[in-house]
Amino acid sequence: MRLVGNNRERADADRFVIWMKEQGYAPATIGRTIERARQFFRAAQRAQLLDANPFEDVKAPLETNPARLYFVGPDEARRLVEACPNGERRLHVALARWGGLRIPSEALALEWAGVDWERQRF
Repeated sequence: MRLVGNNRERADADRFVIWMKEQGYAPATIGRTIERARQFFRAAQRAQLLDANPFEDVKAPLETNPARLYFVGPDEARRLVEACPNGERRLHVALARWGGLRIPSEALALEWAGVDWERQRF
């Protein structure tokens, strides 16, 4: 079994990042890919399959994309609620817009016991 960790493998990791940029991948995609590669090689290193992680020092770009941010104002949110096909979808839109919940994970985790009817909170 060949152990990885010399400068060539580290250079390969750098070239892979450059290739992703040349292919037009979004910075968020590149960042996620680097983080996953780092995690994968770290697991191989712990299993003593490798003596070093070639992605250890590769800097990942931020995984945020400000161009995708969009503010949904109250009027637009009300129109969206009215356009929903059923009550569950209307509830999800309302919980996301006015409750600040992430959909669907946080909405699906809600329970009736978590509703404070007196203070009108959940």
